[in-house]
Formats: sequence, C-alpha cells, structure tokens
Amino acid sequence: MNENELIAPPFPSPMSSYKNYVDSIKKYGDFITDGTNIFKNITENRITSKEEAIELAKNEILEDFADYNKISVYFDSESEIWLILFYVEDILGSGQSVFIDSNGLTRLIICESGPIYFIE
Repeated sequence: MNENELIAPPFPSPMSSYKNYVDSIKKYGDFITDGTNIFKNITENRITSKEEAIELAKNEILEDFADYNKISVYFDSESEIWLILFYVEDILGSGQSVFIDSNGLTRLIICESGPIYFIE
C-alpha cells in the first residue's frame, strides 16, 4: 500500500483513476488549453501530506472559483496524482478540480463551467 493511501481515499467512481480523466477529456480536444503558461506549480516540491496537496492546489484556483467553501482530496496511487476539488456546497457547476503529481507539479485543471488546462 502506498503511504498516501493512508491520508486520502482513491479517486471517486466513475473516474476511478487519473488515466480515466485524461482519456475522457481528450475526447473534447477543442476545449482543452495547454497549461504550460498557466500553471503556477512548475517547480518540483514533493508532496508528503494531504495538507501539502491542498496548499499547492490553492495556487491554481482561478478567480471565478475563489469563493469555494468545500474541499475534497483524493489520491491515485497508480499514477501518483492528487485530485483536489474546490467547490461551493449545493451549487452545481461551482467546482474546480486540480490534479497535481506527487512531485508537486500541476498536470490538469478542470473547471466545471469553463476551461480545461492540461499538460501531457
């Protein structure tokens, strides 16, 4: 068992892994923007706790999603990717998902009512 599984549950179904998210978003290529010049977490900073993952993910919050009041954290042990969800409770389309690898580098941002940013 990976040590991170002890501090964050696995990704929720039906997207039970980072690979499933990536495969799914690739179907919407016209809506994907290269995150190279957008992501703020571009220097390796090994994540060792759920709290560190949250703090790094906060760097990536877009202005439209800054009013979140809930955070959920998941970890895909196969790809060593953290998923941090920021959202407003009971408001559909209010969320932003930030995917960060275990080295602290942002890999993907999905905004429920907006753009998708991705680095392969």
